[in-house]
Amino acid sequence: MKYNDSVRMASVDFGGIKKEASLELLPSADVGDYVLVHVGVAISKVNEEEAMK
Repeated sequence: MKYNDSVRMASVDFGGIKKEASLELLPSADVGDYVLVHVGVAISKVNEEEAMK
């Protein structure tokens, strides 16, 4: 995780494609969590089973 202009950001992996996503809506997100991302913003945490679908 890092901060970009005071916005909390994370590097996320979409099946081998890495992108940056804002974590501002998920203050509890941590390294290793699976998140659902919409237009560059992590909007919810999901369990591993859901993430693998």
